[in-house]
Amino acid sequence: MLARKGDAVVLPHGHLHELGDHRDKNPPSFKTLIGERSLLEVREFRFETGDGPQSEVLCGFLGCDQRAFSPFFSALPPMFVVGLNDSAEALVRYAVDEALRDDPGTGSLRVRMAELMFLESLRGYIRALPEDATGRLAALRDPLASKALCLMHESPHIEWTVEAMAERVACSRSLLAERFKAVIGEAPMHYLTRVRMQHAARRLSDSRCSVEAVADEVGYTSPAAFQRAFKRCFGVPPGTWRRETRERHH
Repeated sequence: MLARKGDAVVLPHGHLHELGDHRDKNPPSFKTLIGERSLLEVREFRFETGDGPQSEVLCGFLGCDQRAFSPFFSALPPMFVVGLNDSAEALVRYAVDEALRDDPGTGSLRVRMAELMFLESLRGYIRALPEDATGRLAALRDPLASKALCLMHESPHIEWTVEAMAERVACSRSLLAERFKAVIGEAPMHYLTRVRMQHAARRLSDSRCSVEAVADEVGYTSPAAFQRAFKRCFGVPPGTWRRETRERHH
């Protein structure tokens, strides 16, 4: 895939990849370039290739448990390239200036900048999707499906029905159900269950709330029903999910 000046190259699933200046050349491995140095020692690295044009590349990464974001990540390709607009390029320049600084709070700032650049790249990818594209990302451009998505993601605790959502987005129940299924590929209530479980998974990982409190946050008055739904979605009970997630992060 060809990338030009001002482009962002995103690999959402962390696939192995090669970066080179010519298709017919085999680029050296990253290990060959950095030798025995750690990544912290090569935050700024120059690789001399002789005379000719020079390229500057800003690299970064974000990490998360993809099981908690599976519908979103499954909608993304292994790699995509987008051209950054003026505001995003200004963010990149600021990130370059901050990348080598070690002032208090700079580490957290770099994480936030990586998040912002990813979101800006994702917005560019969505804007460039074909008009007839389907899927969760394409649904964000659909006037009906996007409104229903917002309702579910912003308020997963509400006892939504298709009728209630249709009333909020000002259309008939049948039209909303038909449009949602056509664009996203599943029924609204199935999608809502997935949203609730994703929200619950993140809350279990990031907070000290009890399982009962998390169940209530996502609209389950019965903790037992919540635990069954969670296990169907992730393969393990909520308590096991919390323990395994914390063990991976420590």
